[in-house]
Amino acid sequence: MADNVSITHCVPKTFVPAWDVPFFLPVAPGTRHMIARVLNNGKYSSSDFLGEAVIFMDDLESEETDKWYRLDGRERMGQLSVVLHSGHNLVAADSNGLSDPYVEIRVGKRVVKSATQRRTLDPVFEEVFEFDIWSILDKITLTVYDWDVVGSNDFLGSYTYCPNPLLLLGFHTSLPNAVCLTDVFQLCLPRL
Repeated sequence: MADNVSITHCVPKTFVPAWDVPFFLPVAPGTRHMIARVLNNGKYSSSDFLGEAVIFMDDLESEETDKWYRLDGRERMGQLSVVLHSGHNLVAADSNGLSDPYVEIRVGKRVVKSATQRRTLDPVFEEVFEFDIWSILDKITLTVYDWDVVGSNDFLGSYTYCPNPLLLLGFHTSLPNAVCLTDVFQLCLPRL
C-alpha cells in the first residue's frame, strides 16, 4: 500500500480547502485501511505536515455521501515511555569475543540513543526515554549496534513495532505489557 500514492492539486491560501473533484485511488484486494495526509505546499521548502486521517475501507462502503475525518498529527496525541531494560546473549562483534552494544530508538521521526555498555553480551541499560506521539501510526523501531572506535558501528539486530490503529482509536484489543525480543533486548510498552 505504501507504493500506491496519489496527490491532489493544491488549494492555495485557505484554512478551509475544498477540492470538489472526484478522487480515484486503486486499492488492492484485502486492503483494510488507507491514510490521507494533508500537507501545506511549501513555496521555497519542503511541504509541512498538517495532519493525517486513517480511513477504513468498511467506512467507505456506507451509504453516506459526505464523510468527515478528524486529522491526527496537528497536536500532540500523547506521550510514550520506552523503558529499555537489558539484552541477553547478544552477538559477539569484537575480536575479544564481546560487544559494546547500544540501542538506537526511533519513534516517528525522532531518534535517541542509549548509553553504550562496554565489553558485554548481556548489557543492562535501565534507561527510560519519553516520546511525544504526533500520529496514531508512528512506528517504534529499536536497533542494536556494536560501538567501534574505528570504522562504522556493527549492526546486531532490530525490531519494529507497528501500532494497531484499532487500539489507538479506542477499540478494545490486547497489548502486551512487555515485548521480549530474544537475543536482542526487552521493550516495555504501557498497557492501554
